[in-house]
Amino acid sequence: MSTTVAVKDFPVINAVVRELRLPEDQPFQKCLVLAVQHVHSSMLALLAGLRCGGADPASVTVVGKSYSTRLPAVEALRAAGARVVDPLRMADPLHSYEDELAAQVTSTIAELRPRLGAGTGLLVIDEGAVATKALLQTGDADLLSRVHVVEQTTRGARWTEAAAPPFPVVDVARSAAKADLEGPLVTASMVDGLSMALTALNHRPERIGIVGYGRMGARLAGLLSADHAVVVHDTAAQNLAAARADGRRVLERDALFDEVDVLIGCTGSPILDAGDLAAVTRPLVLVNGASSDIEFAVWRYRTAAAILPGSGGTADQPWLNHYAVGPTSRQVLVAGGFPTNFHLPGEPISPQDFQVTRALMLAGATQTMNRSEPGLVPLDAAAQAIVADAYGQVTSLSGR
Repeated sequence: MSTTVAVKDFPVINAVVRELRLPEDQPFQKCLVLAVQHVHSSMLALLAGLRCGGADPASVTVVGKSYSTRLPAVEALRAAGARVVDPLRMADPLHSYEDELAAQVTSTIAELRPRLGAGTGLLVIDEGAVATKALLQTGDADLLSRVHVVEQTTRGARWTEAAAPPFPVVDVARSAAKADLEGPLVTASMVDGLSMALTALNHRPERIGIVGYGRMGARLAGLLSADHAVVVHDTAAQNLAAARADGRRVLERDALFDEVDVLIGCTGSPILDAGDLAAVTRPLVLVNGASSDIEFAVWRYRTAAAILPGSGGTADQPWLNHYAVGPTSRQVLVAGGFPTNFHLPGEPISPQDFQVTRALMLAGATQTMNRSEPGLVPLDAAAQAIVADAYGQVTSLSGR
């Protein structure tokens, strides 16, 4: 993989660099950068964009999410001068990966703290509010006064909104551009990952249940209903109304568990734990359609003995394995309970497509560095338009 990625090779990121005047304004010149991100090849394009805005690659630290990290991207980022922190393994698969990631980010922040000299800021490119939580836990008023954050996930944006941090945060997660441009790409990759996993398990489901009828759940229901009976559950009145308006059959949670062959969680929160699983008496395939491994709090079943044929990892890489779970081992946890699209070989979304997300985060990073007021604010509409227009030209030129 080339380490000499230039923004001109990524026209959507190039549009953000040009239209937001990053070379002229140099918003990242006097800051360290901490990125908690999926480490794919498109991270090189984001790094190139940060460099255009004045960031020194040596000032950039990327904490990868091991379940999604691609090793060639790690090597390319390091060759380009950035620091990448990622063990590529779990120390204890019998607990949530979020615990280990939080500890890794906390340790990284402690290592960065002495480098924050007078006049140096800390730009955080966050995913799931992992770094935001760790920063708040420091209680370090001077450190917090230097922080500027851009948040990528809805789960992280909701948490941040409730926490009301004393530093500026830009919400890319719930922007219309992210929903409209990235959403279909992620949904398609989720379906591809699900198809691959079901083939490996030799499983042909008739009914699929989706818990969480937000943007992702609704899109998945639309794609999967072409070949399967789909039923849904949600606790939010707005989402229930949307599901019924879309003609979806809606069930209570436990009734849904009793009827479907495959259960897909799309909430960003735990929907089933070991106690719930013990009450499920029929075979059920559990699939994560959200992020990390928190949809199914059944980590204690991720033992080496429970790994099923068709898996591809070692015991300390649970995201590469399928598991027989539950008291009677009649249920299956696909991809260790991690998002099914990252179980795909290669990268789940091409770098030319995923640049749209990196471009939105670059725009959000620029916006947050130009703010001093604390709290969460939406991504600027003009920046969203820049990304949407540039991506429209990319897809038009490629004939899509």
